[in-house]
Amino acid sequence: MIPVPLRPARRLPRRFRRPVSAGTRAFVRRRAARRKNLRRERWKRWLRRIQRALHDSILSLRRWLVVLCAGLALLLAGLLVFSPIVEVRSIHIQRVQKRLDLEKVQHVLKPLFGRRLLFLSMREVTALLHDALPDVEDIAVSKNYPSTLSVRIVLRPIIAALRIAQPQPDASNPAQTGSLLPDRPGNEYLTDNGFSIALPRALSGGLLPTITMVDWTVFPAPNTLLLLPDLLARMQAAEQAITRDFGQQVRSRTVFLRAREFHLQTPSFSLWFDMVSPLADQLARYKVFLKTVGPKIVKHYVDLRLSGKVVYR
Repeated sequence: MIPVPLRPARRLPRRFRRPVSAGTRAFVRRRAARRKNLRRERWKRWLRRIQRALHDSILSLRRWLVVLCAGLALLLAGLLVFSPIVEVRSIHIQRVQKRLDLEKVQHVLKPLFGRRLLFLSMREVTALLHDALPDVEDIAVSKNYPSTLSVRIVLRPIIAALRIAQPQPDASNPAQTGSLLPDRPGNEYLTDNGFSIALPRALSGGLLPTITMVDWTVFPAPNTLLLLPDLLARMQAAEQAITRDFGQQVRSRTVFLRAREFHLQTPSFSLWFDMVSPLADQLARYKVFLKTVGPKIVKHYVDLRLSGKVVYR
């Protein structure tokens, strides 16, 4: 016998139909709503469990990331402190003027090789160069990790060529400091801050005015402060005033170091200045002298150093 599946009727026969009360309908609706709410609560509980699991995983991942970063920081610190990778192994020197002695700079910076680049102070580098190079105007230091130090050096400009000589006493003329001995050999120049430097003529930068330096004892040493800044500034101001206010060109300049005075040679005679009285007073005396006496009577010099009077010859 072959079983035949029974298909349910679309509608129950009339005899099997029973009336459904309102209470039964309400009970069925409540039961269906309860089952629906139960499914919803189960779904919410499952979602909360998933969220808690994700939150715990994120917290654990954060802890591991913090531990990993701390370990990397300690490793990096160890490399910076103990690894030879960050030691100074090369120094690049950039010079603006050709007269900078690279061998001297390399010798000065030689103790920096092997130092940790991270802990190397830029102030220490500049202090070494300022002590060794008195005519330095500006120093720029930069670090190129892991092991390169870059230094850019700018020297002070040269303002004059030096002619250093010694005087011979001239007892017949006490006003004169003396006549000059033959020049000392060598090419020496003066920077704008009063330091003397020795370098080949090809590196001097072209034609420069000449300043004759006179001293009573020994020759001044090169690469030292030769002319005090206040005396140099006064001499430059006096030369500008003579050219601007009196229309006289200065052909030569002579500075007497021990006496702290300077002579400016014009085409006709020499003008003597010192550091005792103000420059404005000395120029005022020269102006009065030109009005009262005139320049034609002067043959050798006009002494403006004495307060209240002008001596000339």
